[in-house]
Amino acid sequence: MRKRLRFLIVLSITVVIFVLACSSPPLEPTVTEIPEPTPVPTATAISEPTVVATPTQIPPPTLTPTPTVVPTPTVVPTPTVVPTPTVVPTPTVVPTPTVAPTPTAVPTPTVAPTKTPTVVDFESGSLSFEDNWGRESRYGSTVSWEPVESDGECHNNSDFSAEHLSHTGRKNIESIFGKMADDVVLSDIKAIKRLKFQRDIIFENDNFGLGVPDYYRPYLDSYEGLEYLTCLQWLDLHYLTYGRDHRFLSSLSELTYLNLKGFTDFENIDLLTPMTNLETLMLPAGFKSMPDLVKLNSLKRIDARGSRSCQIESVLEMPNLETLLIGSYYATDSDYQSFLQAEGSDRKFDISLSPSGKYLQLLIPGGSEAFNQELDSEEPGIGWNNKEYMIGLVQSIYGLVDDHYDEIVFVGNAEESSASYVGTSEQVSNNSGGLGAPVWSAASCFGSNGNLRGLISLPTKNNLIQEYPYDIDWPSDYDGVLIHESLHLWGGGDLLPRIESWDGSISGGHWAVTSANGILGGFDLNTLETIVFVEESTQLTYMRQPNGTIISVPDEKTADGFVYRTAYFDTVGSFGLLPMSPLELYMLGVLPADQLPDTVVFKGVSETNPDHSCEDYGYESWDGRCFRAEEQYTVSVEDIIQIFGERPYEGEIEVAILVVAVSETPLTGTDWSLLDEKIAWNAQTSDNGIEANNVWEASGGKVRFVFPPAEGR
Repeated sequence: MRKRLRFLIVLSITVVIFVLACSSPPLEPTVTEIPEPTPVPTATAISEPTVVATPTQIPPPTLTPTPTVVPTPTVVPTPTVVPTPTVVPTPTVVPTPTVAPTPTAVPTPTVAPTKTPTVVDFESGSLSFEDNWGRESRYGSTVSWEPVESDGECHNNSDFSAEHLSHTGRKNIESIFGKMADDVVLSDIKAIKRLKFQRDIIFENDNFGLGVPDYYRPYLDSYEGLEYLTCLQWLDLHYLTYGRDHRFLSSLSELTYLNLKGFTDFENIDLLTPMTNLETLMLPAGFKSMPDLVKLNSLKRIDARGSRSCQIESVLEMPNLETLLIGSYYATDSDYQSFLQAEGSDRKFDISLSPSGKYLQLLIPGGSEAFNQELDSEEPGIGWNNKEYMIGLVQSIYGLVDDHYDEIVFVGNAEESSASYVGTSEQVSNNSGGLGAPVWSAASCFGSNGNLRGLISLPTKNNLIQEYPYDIDWPSDYDGVLIHESLHLWGGGDLLPRIESWDGSISGGHWAVTSANGILGGFDLNTLETIVFVEESTQLTYMRQPNGTIISVPDEKTADGFVYRTAYFDTVGSFGLLPMSPLELYMLGVLPADQLPDTVVFKGVSETNPDHSCEDYGYESWDGRCFRAEEQYTVSVEDIIQIFGERPYEGEIEVAILVVAVSETPLTGTDWSLLDEKIAWNAQTSDNGIEANNVWEASGGKVRFVFPPAEGR
């Protein structure tokens, strides 16, 4: 029994030992039994061997030196090469540039552009752009334009009231809505989404048999009434121009399309800033304020053909802009296009210093005649009317002289000229506000840093100053046009919001039929009299005869307005070198605003006869000027400031001028002496001893022409 018990005990112990032996872990393995995974280049780059499917997928860098060792961004994204984000949870799994053998092996990903590059189009120049962008066909029918959905409250922005309209305003409203002004309600304003103004001929012959679209309207008699159309989304003003007061545009905040191509006086972009949905803008040829377009962030399409600035870089960065047309518009090249053409030209200019170093000499075939050739010349390749030529020429001039001139004046070395003008000018920049002309600059196109205000061409030396043997008693027997052309570089007659010429056409650049009475034209207010008029109390028509007697005349004598008479004057410039008018002094910044008198202006001007004489009313042909007008009114300095802002007062100014003599052959000593004499007269700052005013005398000593020597470099 005891033996049996001992046997069982021994057997149990043996079983326990066997079981423990089977369940115990094996002895610790050596390093050679489980080796390190050698295919992984570095521990920091790939922390777990399981990230790489097999050692052959990412070989050691020393074995494969080609760019495929570190895949490019186009190779890495494939799922078979780089594991999904769940497999590589941290950025350290993807090698940084420091892991790559060379910087070119792992290029930095290119950042996507913030906007689609703007298409700059120089070639396109047909009216089809106006048709396509406006979504109307060449034949006037609507193609696909549809109004944009809005909140429906745009009509509540209009403060329309028929009782506040003038007679002209009533006519305009009735033409737009096709009903009496008193019957127009806000729902009518809400319904007007699209308008295009056209000449009467379109309506008289049913648009040449094609039918008149329902959004066409005849030209209005003024801008009055347009400010009430607050729901308009599409507007083409065509050639509807009634002066430079365009403030009605700021009320049209719903516009998405605005065609101002024929609206030739428009310059003020600030008036368009309320148009936050404006996508398409067609600008008039000659538009100057290109950098101001960046204020209109919603724009997608801009037609700036024929524009006057090289500063388009900021425009191209506009966030939504898709297309910029900036080539030629008919015969008018844009400054930017001409600048690029000049940059690519190999044209050479024969320019040199005068013997005294005071002036420059430009030698060209044909001399002054070629330089001042007309626009329709058979050889327009050189001279004043070729913008590319002038840009290249002035750039070459700045290679010889310093950039401290306000004006560059080209003077023909000739006694007479066949040119149609005695002087012409081209504004290049303006840094003075309140002039009717915008603050703008194309000086960089011409090689100036901004100092150059403009260019002037005088076909002959006599255009600087010459004595004329007039047959009648003018205030002066001398004349010269340097002051006249310089005034154009400060804005000219654009300072008055609306002026009319003899035939009633809207004028600009000169004072026309107004009492400005200056070097740029206008009459003497002290000589104005009404010689055919309607007496208010009797409503009868009378005429004042030369001897002062008043007689009754038929009513039809005033059918086209009263008849007015003044002393002899011209609408585009006065004869003789007369004193500057207060308007011209204010324009130059040498007359304070509070000293500027009112100016008498007329509307509905028409001719009494082709010579504008008063012969029909008993006067001699040379005795005064006569014209008809429907309305006489005054423009105050407050009116000017309200529209254009105030011209800053400068007290006195000095205008620096560079003279370039233009000739076919080198000037002789006599030629230079005569030029010297005429320049000295214009620069004089004391009584010159003759009955003619140079700029210092004409301005009362407030303006001086100075002629710094050309030798600057």
